[in-house]
This record gives sequence, C-alpha cells and structure tokens, in this order.
Amino acid sequence: MSADAIRVVIADDHAMFREGMNAVLSHSPRIQVVGMAANGHEAILLFEQLRPDVMVLDLKMPEMSGLEAMQAIHARHARARLLALTTFSGDALMRKAFAAGASGYVLKHSVSAELIDAIIAVHSGRRYVSEQVAMILAESVTAAPLTERELQVLSRMSKGDSNRAIGTVLNISEETVKAHIKSIFSKTGASDRTQAVIMALQRGLLEL
Repeated sequence: MSADAIRVVIADDHAMFREGMNAVLSHSPRIQVVGMAANGHEAILLFEQLRPDVMVLDLKMPEMSGLEAMQAIHARHARARLLALTTFSGDALMRKAFAAGASGYVLKHSVSAELIDAIIAVHSGRRYVSEQVAMILAESVTAAPLTERELQVLSRMSKGDSNRAIGTVLNISEETVKAHIKSIFSKTGASDRTQAVIMALQRGLLEL
C-alpha cells in the first residue's frame, strides 16, 4: 500500500455490502479502507476519530441516515470529502445529497472501476456524478417543482387518504385538494393517484 494512499471510511448498514466494497477497493493501490460504519452515528464517530480523506456513505441507513450524517459532518468540517452511494436514483434525493455536502453521487450497482474513479475524483476536489445520475438530473431540470402544499397532499395520498380526509388533515377544502392533485398530475405526468405516488417515490420526493 502506497504511503500516500487515499484513506477511506465506508458507511453502509449491510455488512455483506461493506465487506464487498472493502474487497473491491483493496485491489486499488491508491486506496486504503481504514474503517467501516453500520449507521450514521457510527459514521460521524469514525470521521472524528480517523479523519479519512474520503467518506463513502449509503444515504439510507437505520438510526441515523447517511444524509443526516453528511449534514452533521459537513456542518463541522466544510472541506470534508463525502461520496454518496445508494440504490436510489431519484433526482430529489440527489439534490438533497449535494445540498447536505456530498461531493459525488454513485449508484450501488455501478462497476467497481467507477467507484474507484469517484473516490479519486472527490479526493482531488472535483465533483463526481456518474453518467446515469447526470442523465437523470438533466431530465429533471425541465420538470416543474412541486410546492410544499402539493408535497403535503402527495404524502397523504401515499397513505391512502381520500380527498375529504386530506382536506381535514391539512385544513383545506375538498375542492382545493382536488386542485392540488390536478396540479400534481400535470407536473409529474401521472395519470392517477397510484402512479403519482410511485413516481414521487422513485424521484425521492416521498419516503415510506
């Protein structure tokens, strides 16, 4: 292992995936895995203890998510090199990750060479976005954003609430609920409530 190898900490709640990633990265003479965490709390502790050159975080973890851990680390260490790694390719989640301090975003099914390239790029101070992620972000640029109220209506829709129930919870009329749902359909291109919820989940606008 080179003395100037990039020191990396991996944070993922699946032990087999952590070990697999460790095995992949061990083949690169430029990278040394110095620690592994199973949740966001452990990730923060390991970052403080080890001060890695790059931290790779799964965005969806129990107890404290990778997204929350990123925010906490970035708030204390603005120059921290953080790489988001996830199975979720929704544009809303990607934007949240970059807002939280991520310097790169890679999907879990990416080939090992891309993960190594991403770590090297982030370590050098560059932003890394995989080709598939870049395409998703580009496609979402023209999409009209949902308002806060529309997101609230959508969240209630995901729980199976009727228009009347949504109106009661949000303290708005049933006609106003219908207007919001019509706007949601228009902005997302959905043809019904189920499709709107599925599309919102895929984009990372909603979490179950």
